[in-house]
Amino acid sequence: MTVSLPGYVFLLAIGVLLPLRSWLALRKHPLGAPIAAPKAKRYRVGITLTLLQAAFAFYVALDNRLQPLFGSPRLDAATVLATLALLAVALWTLQWMVRHRSPGWRMRFYSILPETPRQRVVWVFICMIVAVAEEVLYRAVLWGLLERLTGDYWISALLASLVFALNHLVQGWISTGTIFVIGFGFHLLVDVSGGLYAAVAAHFIYDLSAGLCYSGAARKESLAAESMKTAPLATP
Repeated sequence: MTVSLPGYVFLLAIGVLLPLRSWLALRKHPLGAPIAAPKAKRYRVGITLTLLQAAFAFYVALDNRLQPLFGSPRLDAATVLATLALLAVALWTLQWMVRHRSPGWRMRFYSILPETPRQRVVWVFICMIVAVAEEVLYRAVLWGLLERLTGDYWISALLASLVFALNHLVQGWISTGTIFVIGFGFHLLVDVSGGLYAAVAAHFIYDLSAGLCYSGAARKESLAAESMKTAPLATP
């Protein structure tokens, strides 16, 4: 089967334009540089863009007959073990990075996370939207289109993982490499479980855990940054 014109537009947008946007964002806001936009505004923009991308992905999936998108739900020992293993590796990696990466990286990481009770509630909804949208985008539609073009499951999975990682380039190059490995792990989970359900669940739990576990640290970072802005200059 061939790829339709909307499918090629999808490949261009997700595979080229979004990584370019993320690279430009990293150049504009290097690690350690504060991001001026308020967190609430960034959340609104992020949710809107994610929903638009997901809607486009569903349209492309229908247009190219990439069905069924989510596969069949399966709850067997292999799926449970693979999900727990992926979560353990991903959360351990995140903990290691928080402890050992540069202050600039931690500042960028904390700038994403919720700080207030209201932001934590919003974060839960963000995690649900992102988990479904990104799994559909990268593990279903992008992979499905690439598999048609390459004819190879695992080459398509590697390419989709690379695009997934590059679209998170704003978090820095080392994080991008880590996300590439974790993204490929999600493809392995999809292969083991036979669908997106386990991957969506793992994605949601990972993002939710990151936001809630490090929310306090994000608040401290924000307060420290505010105190430095308001502190009087020392007189000679």
